[in-house]
Amino acid sequence: MRDTFVVACSLKRLSFDGLFESGSYWHNKPFASTERSADGETLVDSGEMPALLQLSRGIELTDDFAPVDNLLAPVFASRNAEDD
Repeated sequence: MRDTFVVACSLKRLSFDGLFESGSYWHNKPFASTERSADGETLVDSGEMPALLQLSRGIELTDDFAPVDNLLAPVFASRNAEDD
């Protein structure tokens, strides 16, 4: 009923080695990613990134637009329902 996404960003390539061992939560490659090509000139999308970019309609999550409260509302609603 709930999906949780972790967004990790870096100016350098991120290593996902050892994530499974660190908590047993990570089982496969990233769902979606964008990296620079070897020449540093081109952005290369992989996984579901092209679909995510299309669905986002160009909206970027920034400090000015980060609907965290709306995204977390179902989490709190389900927790309150469990407590009743």
